Amino acid sequence: MSYQAEIIVPLDKQTKKLFLLEDKEIGERANYSIEERDEKLVFIIKAKDASSLRAAFNTITKNLVIKEKVDTYARKN
Repeated sequence: MSYQAEIIVPLDKQTKKLFLLEDKEIGERANYSIEERDEKLVFIIKAKDASSLRAAFNTITKNLVIKEKVDTYARKN
């Protein structure tokens, strides 16, 4: 069975730049691509199984959390 999912976040040049540097292959069973749609950044995830889908979600969301924390810290200082 194969899976496909999308994560949609507000378009931010820094976020896009961060993910352009990332490896889009997650093991041999999952990958993702990035598109811009209507002022949104869309991560399109394709995976061969549920476990690799979860790994792809974790990879993307981990980086989003780090960026969010850096942005929050930068605003405070």
